[in-house]
Amino acid sequence: MKAKLKPLFEDRIIEVHSTTDSPDSSYGLSCWVDDDGQSYGQCQFGAPFGFEFVGYIEMTEEEFKTGLDNQT
Repeated sequence: MKAKLKPLFEDRIIEVHSTTDSPDSSYGLSCWVDDDGQSYGQCQFGAPFGFEFVGYIEMTEEEFKTGLDNQT
């Protein structure tokens, strides 16, 4: 999955993607990482602390369905 994040106190957009190939990924849970390898936190918690989602760039059908199932 690819998404755009905006730091709460800065006027910039960061493009990130979800991956399990990061030291911050644990127990098979994916985290948000930019193209430089900077990790922004695990995906299952929503937007990382200090950031807001601006939008999703790319999402597989499975990720879309899983996201809808987790919304209550």
